[in-house]
Amino acid sequence: MVARGRWLGPLHLRARVPDIAERDVYVCGPEGMVDATLAGLRDAGVPRSHVHAGAVRVLMRRAVSALVVTVRPLSPAPARRSRSR
Repeated sequence: MVARGRWLGPLHLRARVPDIAERDVYVCGPEGMVDATLAGLRDAGVPRSHVHAGAVRVLMRRAVSALVVTVRPLSPAPARRSRSR
């Protein structure tokens, strides 16, 4: 895909957000654009656990051609509760 090699690819993503692999990334938009963005994120080294696209992707399936990518600092891991007996 041409777009993936240009503005959805790993070089562009890392140029825009150099520490993207250490952040949470939220993606929604038309299916083809989301797929290309997810591939670019994967190629940029963003762990799958940092990418959030599932629920919003379903809602946006019939949307106009707009892609939204939000990059935020990683959320702290939830505190583990110790089990009392």
